Amino acid sequence: MNDATELIYHADAQGRITYCNRAAAELFGCDPENAASVSLPGLLHPADRRRTTRFYLKQRVARQGDSYHEFRCLDRDGKTIWLGQNLQMLFGPPTPGLPTYAGFQAIARDITAEKARDHELTRAATTDALTGLPNRGSLVRSLGIEIGGAFRSGKPLTICLCDLDRFRQINDAYGHRAGDDVLVAFGALLRDQLRGNDISARLGGDEFCLVFPGTTVGDASIMVERLRERLASVLFHGPGHVAFSATASFGIAAYRSGMPAVELLEAADSKMYDDKALHPLRATLA
Repeated sequence: MNDATELIYHADAQGRITYCNRAAAELFGCDPENAASVSLPGLLHPADRRRTTRFYLKQRVARQGDSYHEFRCLDRDGKTIWLGQNLQMLFGPPTPGLPTYAGFQAIARDITAEKARDHELTRAATTDALTGLPNRGSLVRSLGIEIGGAFRSGKPLTICLCDLDRFRQINDAYGHRAGDDVLVAFGALLRDQLRGNDISARLGGDEFCLVFPGTTVGDASIMVERLRERLASVLFHGPGHVAFSATASFGIAAYRSGMPAVELLEAADSKMYDDKALHPLRATLA
């Protein structure tokens, strides 16, 4: 047990480690012969301390014998490590006036690499690879959450659909690399100009969606016009250093109580094409 690759440790009712094998001692930075000097709560990552403490208390109150839990801790060098822990709560015989909880014993393994892979898979599944913005699937989920919040709170919610004007002509005239440059620049502009609680996403092609929680159409229009001006001021370069600019059309729509997401998106889409029709010569290629 002392030479096992898994982390094996026991703790008393106060969370003080009473035994740990060599692998656990190396990770936690404690002396196996004097493990009681280490308190498990003190090893927990600050972001997980409350959640993990509540988990232990829940298992203790429910007198749950065996369970599994994943949490972050800090190793002896302060580095964040994810552990997957099989936990067995220990209970002594009932004694009047004394708690019966005696502590726990656990076998854990380092799952940091697995968590990193999971995070990367999640990021790839929810992020547009070119612009780094959330993708369509992520936007649909986020919009559903914001609609639910607006429905319950009665606060305003505004969205905006936008696409780049004559984007196909930009690709044809200057090549797809130049077109990608425009998409990347517009994505960076959205990240830079929007507020922290706003949401921007690339739906696909040259179409983007913006979500403005707690924002009226009037206030959203001010931000959108700022985006329009900023984009138009950016100078791009195609092959042979030929300079060109890009513009975008925007359609803003406000959420109404009970309005489904599809209807809200359709309303913004209609407004976007109205905006495009008002400026048919916009984004004329230089």
